Amino acid sequence: AGPDDPAANLARLAQVLGSDFSENALPVAMAREGFSLTGHVGLPTFHRGAANHIHFTVNGRPVRDRLLLGAVRGAYADTLRSDRHPVLGLAIACEPGLVDVNVHPAKTEVRFRDPGLVRALVVSAIHEALRRGGVRASTGVAARTLDALRPSGGLPLTQHALTQHALTQHGGAASPSLFQAARTGAFRPGTPSVAAPSGFHRPAPNQAYGFGEAAQAAFDPAGDLSDPMAGLAEPTADLAPPAVGSA
Repeated sequence: AGPDDPAANLARLAQVLGSDFSENALPVAMAREGFSLTGHVGLPTFHRGAANHIHFTVNGRPVRDRLLLGAVRGAYADTLRSDRHPVLGLAIACEPGLVDVNVHPAKTEVRFRDPGLVRALVVSAIHEALRRGGVRASTGVAARTLDALRPSGGLPLTQHALTQHALTQHGGAASPSLFQAARTGAFRPGTPSVAAPSGFHRPAPNQAYGFGEAAQAAFDPAGDLSDPMAGLAEPTADLAPPAVGSA
C-alpha cells in the first residue's frame, strides 16, 4: 500500500500488530523540511510490556533506531507509564542525501543529517494525533470498565442506573440523602443535620447572618435568671440548721 492510502496501511499494520490495533489506532501525517511521516499510532491505553511493537521504516527500509525509539518514548511520556510501551507503525520518507543507512552492518540503524529535526517531527506528529483523538480510552479498557460496573441485569449503564444500582446495593430506597444529603437545598446555618428526637423542642435560630458575630440563639429558661435561687425549693424542716443555743 502506498503512503497515500491510510486505510490500506492500517489493514496491513493490523496483520502485524493484531486485529485490535485497527480499533485503537490514530492516523499520523506530517511533513517538515524535506521529511514526511505517515502511519498510525496506538492510544496510550493500548500498550504492551515490551517495545517490540514499535515499527519504523525509513524510505521503505525497516529500522530499529535508538533516536526514533527515544522520540516515541518522549511523545508518550505524559500519557504512558515508564514500564509500558506503545504500539505503532510509522514510515519516514526523505531524500536519500538526508539519511545515512550504512552505519550498521544489518542496516537496522540510520544516521540522519539533522537528528533534532527528525526527533521533533516524530514527537510533534504523535502529539498532534493524540490531541485530535482526544486521548480516548482503548476499546479493551472501556469494555472491561463497563463490564465491571454494569448491573447484573445487563441494563444500559446510564448515570441514573448507576445511582439506582448503588442505592439498591446499600439496602435502601433511592433517597438522595444517601449520597448527596448536603446538596438537596441551600445551606441554612442553625439547621440541624440530623432529625431531633421525638418531643424535643429546639429554639428557633437567629436569622441575622453575616461575617460579623451573630447573636446567640433564643433561649427559653424555666425561670427568671435575675434571681439565681429562683425556682429552687425551700429546705425542709429536717434539713434546716438548728437555732443558735438550742440543745
